[in-house]
Amino acid sequence: MECILCHSDNSRKLFDGPFYTLHLCLSCGSNFQERHNRGGQPPDYDEEYFKSGHTRAYGRTYIGDEQNIREISRRRLRYLRKIVKPGGRLLDIGSAMGLFCDEARAAGLSPEGLEISGYAREFSSSTFNIKVWRDIRECKGSFDAATLWFTLEHMDSPAEWINNVRLLLNDGGVIAVSAPNSAGAFARFNPGEYYRKRPPEHLFEPSPHAMKDLLERSGFHTIRIEYFGLHPERISLPQSGLFKIMQKIAGLGDTFEIYAKKV
Repeated sequence: MECILCHSDNSRKLFDGPFYTLHLCLSCGSNFQERHNRGGQPPDYDEEYFKSGHTRAYGRTYIGDEQNIREISRRRLRYLRKIVKPGGRLLDIGSAMGLFCDEARAAGLSPEGLEISGYAREFSSSTFNIKVWRDIRECKGSFDAATLWFTLEHMDSPAEWINNVRLLLNDGGVIAVSAPNSAGAFARFNPGEYYRKRPPEHLFEPSPHAMKDLLERSGFHTIRIEYFGLHPERISLPQSGLFKIMQKIAGLGDTFEIYAKKV
């Protein structure tokens, strides 16, 4: 099987899921699905996805998780404000129900969303008066920044998406991506539980190395990689600050964020 990120055919099978086989790319360290013709249709990303679907994954609905989502958004924006001009135009791809866009506006940026879910687009528009596009081909003008917070792993053509984003960005524009870490502690040291909990709608989960290479092949220069998803308890270690610090320093977070500039 060919890797969805680096296109190497050097891979091995990891796991047989209900409607896919999960492979590990031995070249870039990402994992990716080989889908079979026995069900497993992509989610509709309708109202239930943000309610019961989010509850299954995180223990509460999307809006029920609002405080946590806003806190993470503000943390991300503290860095983005250092590298994006005040009032800069920002496109949040996979903008969900508009919480990040609402925080971006409060931080002095000019945000717009891109979201496949009609339910989420309507909520963003009616609740926060955020302009949300349905299709990237509809987006007008150019942007100073684009964000993809846990979005790219849902796409079956990540390189095409990154190239489309590049075309929308001004020279020196910023792209920020967060993703599950296929090389994180959970995936590496507790694979059985990781396979069980890995969301089936994730067509791939990249390694930081693979994502950095993809961005740089697409005309970006990486300026920051940071690791999050620090859960030592997932690999039977104490849930203490010391182990979380060690996990972060070692690049073994279960998620990561990468920021890059268009060159």
